Amino acid sequence: MERGDVAEVIEVATSQLSEHSKQAEYSPQMSLKKWREFVAGIAREGILQPLIVTKGFRVIDGKHRLRAAKELNIEYVRVIIEDIPEDKIPAYITETKLNRDDLKPGQKAALVIRLYYDKGIKQGKERMSEGGKNKVSPIGETIDTHGLLAKMAGVGKGSIGRLLPVYHNRPDLFEQVFNGEISINKAYTQMKADEEPSEAPQENPIESERKLIEELRKKEGSLPQIDESKPLHELNNRLVQMRKKALSLTIEVLDESEKMDNAKPEVKESTRNQLLTLTRSCVLALGQTAENDNDMEILAVIHELLNKLSGGN
Repeated sequence: MERGDVAEVIEVATSQLSEHSKQAEYSPQMSLKKWREFVAGIAREGILQPLIVTKGFRVIDGKHRLRAAKELNIEYVRVIIEDIPEDKIPAYITETKLNRDDLKPGQKAALVIRLYYDKGIKQGKERMSEGGKNKVSPIGETIDTHGLLAKMAGVGKGSIGRLLPVYHNRPDLFEQVFNGEISINKAYTQMKADEEPSEAPQENPIESERKLIEELRKKEGSLPQIDESKPLHELNNRLVQMRKKALSLTIEVLDESEKMDNAKPEVKESTRNQLLTLTRSCVLALGQTAENDNDMEILAVIHELLNKLSGGN
């Protein structure tokens, strides 16, 4: 219809009308609450605006009015027939929705991206391949894509910048923005949160220690052994014996530690006290092997904490 032409309004049986297939793609759904309010308004006041349909009586503007009419058993509705080529229908639906105030900013941004972004990028690449980097489409990759899309949707460039990754990577979240269920920021934040690697489950400390002990056990044969040419009471031989006993005791302590809760209170308490004494002694012994002041300071702090656990001052 040319500008200035008077639109012809006719009455058509509701049963003859159907929604255009592109409505689902370019016309967001109403929320349940909004839909109930909408139907109640139609029941009170009737359908005030004619539906826009193609020559085949497919609705391209007014799908919710058509649904309300069918739900309320309204037999006839007023329509305006528009002669629009099929390939122009998506743009017509989108532009009609953008010119209304019932959509949220995120929905308008989603509409613009869905209609123009992929089509514009494709056309831009085609024109560039035809011979000229300056020959790009209005939404070509070589120009301010975010700025143009933002201007069309009436939103900020940042909103487009956050919604495009959602469009590319999370169609489920994009669809929720399109239907007005969540905001652009919420969709983007959710996408990023889902991209974060989940934390690995924490291994049981006792199991971790068992693995270390198993490694030590495997290396034991390659470590210095008792020198049979020297007396057992010689220093190096005594330290080798202590090392072997420490390994054996460590294994025993770990094996029994998980069962301590089942012991009698007095047995558990006496075992705890002896383990604290043993641990303090080990820390003091480690102090004799410290190779720098930093190691000494750390061991001193550990010894102090063990004293506090023992009830010391």
